[in-house]
Amino acid sequence: MKPNLLPRDYLIAMRALGRPERGEVILFRHHATADIYIERLVAMSVASVQMVDGVLHLNGEAMAMSPLPDWVEARGPQGRLGLTPRCTNPSVEESCTNPSVEETCENGRMLERLPNGRSYAVLGIGEQRYDNTSVTDLPEGYLFVLGDNRDNALHSRIAPVSGGPGLVPEENVVWRPSLRVFSSTDAAGRFLRWVH
Repeated sequence: MKPNLLPRDYLIAMRALGRPERGEVILFRHHATADIYIERLVAMSVASVQMVDGVLHLNGEAMAMSPLPDWVEARGPQGRLGLTPRCTNPSVEESCTNPSVEETCENGRMLERLPNGRSYAVLGIGEQRYDNTSVTDLPEGYLFVLGDNRDNALHSRIAPVSGGPGLVPEENVVWRPSLRVFSSTDAAGRFLRWVH
């Protein structure tokens, strides 16, 4: 969920009561594994969703995207699985001919705005497999979720047979995070911030 949530952020979450709104961050149970996922709700039942060149389309309308400065972080293992995120810039090992390449990870960052006015930053690393999808019509009672770190996330673009959650039944939403209490990293500005 970078750049809005980082590994080792600690959150306060409220039990989900009532329907979440588009643009909210939600926690839900994967219907097959019962693992808890945290993603952003972008579409609800009786809506259509499609990605076109990495841009989210809801009911055939492209969501507004505005450029932001690139996201830059240290390159290396992160999160409970210790995975190194994919980046737009090459690593030192990938670019032995250029000794000036630093061990940082860079991603493009955009501000995405939904029709209800909610906006949030999303990351991307350029053209990827799931940047263009067919239209998905959501049946009644299902949600479509996306990670803010679009090219480093398992979300509704990825079917369960490929390791993702696919469409999320509404009853699988269990919590709604409201406040980031602190981060156990030394990242600045991560104490007592609302989750948006």
